[in-house]
Amino acid sequence: MTSNIGTWYFWFNIVCFILPLIILIIVIDRKRIFEICFYGYSVHILASRVDSFLESNNYLVHPHSLTYLLPSDVTVTSVVLPVSFIFIYQYCTNQKKNFYFHALLLSLVIILWS
Repeated sequence: MTSNIGTWYFWFNIVCFILPLIILIIVIDRKRIFEICFYGYSVHILASRVDSFLESNNYLVHPHSLTYLLPSDVTVTSVVLPVSFIFIYQYCTNQKKNFYFHALLLSLVIILWS
């Protein structure tokens, strides 16, 4: 089921697609941009592979897509998850915090929120 410009979930998907990227551009550490973006890319690939497996076996359903030209999970697996983990990675490496603990907390929040 695709959305169109007249539905609220279309605009929600647009905001979830654009807003994290704008915040990322403002907040990212420019000295370590390649390292941080490569980590985000790795999270994106892992999340999209897991999501494709779950969706193909009908364990997970994304009811609304941004457009019929894009996969239905493009907002979550391409933007929200990688940007969230990028922020955690950047914070933990800059502040010398335990990354594994904070990533586990973020994962629990994402699991409980969905």
